Amino acid sequence: MPCVPTPTRCRPQTGWSSTTRSLRQERLARLAEANAVLEARTAARDAQEAADDAAKVQEREDRARRNGRKPGGRPPKLSTHGPWDKDQDNVTDPESRIMKHRTDAGFAQSDHVQVAVDQARMVIVGRSHAHHPTDPHEIPPTVSAIPPDLGRAAAAAMDAG
Repeated sequence: MPCVPTPTRCRPQTGWSSTTRSLRQERLARLAEANAVLEARTAARDAQEAADDAAKVQEREDRARRNGRKPGGRPPKLSTHGPWDKDQDNVTDPESRIMKHRTDAGFAQSDHVQVAVDQARMVIVGRSHAHHPTDPHEIPPTVSAIPPDLGRAAAAAMDAG
């Protein structure tokens, strides 16, 4: 049997073990799932951009009809459809997103989670998960995440960032 040299020893080349094969199959399945997610996002973005493009063209035609002459300026630049070069998905944590950080003006894979805590008992009573890098828009979803049987929040304390 041929020998495959490694830095520390020589081991016989026997092919992939069943564990390695199953890990590889799982990884390929996760990559296929991530690819499907990217395709779905691309399709949704393309549909939105097509609607926006149609609205721009329609608005330009309506203006031309109202004025009785061809509108000046360049026609609207239409969007290019299809995946972008920078489209990404995280196969280990699909709920997280690449978000801009306020502190260093960089980007990182992040989650944005808010929690509602009972101040007297120090117990989490509600939570919300979002893909926004800032807090102000997350107040209503976090407050509404408190179960109704616990009652309505009498007061709230929030941080500034």
